Amino acid sequence: MFAELRWNQGQLVYASVSTLVTQATLDEFYRTGQPKATYLRLDLNYETLGLAFAHCLPHIHVGDDDAPRVALGGGPDGNVIVDYLEFLYLNYAHQKWAAWARRIWMKANASDAAGAGKTFDSLQAAFNENQIGLLRDQRDQIVRLKKALRSEKNRIFPCRVHWADRELLEYP
Repeated sequence: MFAELRWNQGQLVYASVSTLVTQATLDEFYRTGQPKATYLRLDLNYETLGLAFAHCLPHIHVGDDDAPRVALGGGPDGNVIVDYLEFLYLNYAHQKWAAWARRIWMKANASDAAGAGKTFDSLQAAFNENQIGLLRDQRDQIVRLKKALRSEKNRIFPCRVHWADRELLEYP
C-alpha cells in the first residue's frame, strides 16, 4: 500500500492510496506473478472531478484503468482513510475484521461480557446463515454495534473529508 495524503485545516483534501492485494509476499508476487493480485486505488481529488457524477468523492478504482469507479461507503463523519482500510479488511481479511469488531463490541459491553459475546456470535451466525428475519429482530443490537465500531474508527484517525461535498458529488 502506498499513500499520498494532503489536508488543510483538519480537512482531508487529497488522497491517493494504491493497494495491491495478494496472498503472497510482494517479493513472491513480483518474482512469480502468482497468486493473482487485485489492484485497488482510493481517490479523493478536488482537481479531477471528471464527468458529472462519474467520480464520486471519494471513489475506489478497481484495476488500473480509469473506470469503473465505485463510491466508497462510510458514514457522514467523512473518515475516508479508515473507511477505505475497513473496506479492504471486510473484503479481503474478513476474519481479522470480525475479530476487531468483536473486541470493540466486548469493550462497549464490558459490564455483560458473557451476554455481549453471545449476541455478537449470534449476529455473525445470522449473517452467515442468511437469516434476515433474525437480523431484523436484532435491529437495536446491530445499530449499537455499528455505533461502537464507528466511534472506534473515528478515534483512530481524526482527519476528515468535508461531508457536504461528498454528499453533493455522489449520485444516485
